[in-house]
Amino acid sequence: MICSIGGFVFEAHDVTGLGMSSNAHFGEYKPYGDDPHYHNTQGSTKTIAMSGRYVAASNSRALALESMLKSKNPTRFTMATGESERVIITDYRINRKDFVSHSGAVSMDISVTMKRVSGGGLGILSILGGLLALV
Repeated sequence: MICSIGGFVFEAHDVTGLGMSSNAHFGEYKPYGDDPHYHNTQGSTKTIAMSGRYVAASNSRALALESMLKSKNPTRFTMATGESERVIITDYRINRKDFVSHSGAVSMDISVTMKRVSGGGLGILSILGGLLALV
């Protein structure tokens, strides 16, 4: 499965490596008698965990990816189906980094954990990003 994080295209190792978990945050509202009422205070937080392979044409492109992963700035996560989420990368790990002989290319196995932020969903730009990920 092909996916993109902030313009960097990855090949996910397998579909099971792309897992999503959703948590709803509830806060206590004003109790009436002995029956407290609850309401949703912050909506839901979606956590996305992905492991995949990234192949860069040069070491400078691999360093650009690493600095984007460290930055904690909101970025787009787009899957090949066209689904897109606005995410913040909370954790990443480079499992393996190899130089491809005689070409200068760098191959990296990366595990990334992301948290969805507001403003996700499908838009025309995310659909175009999904189409570009297929090419």
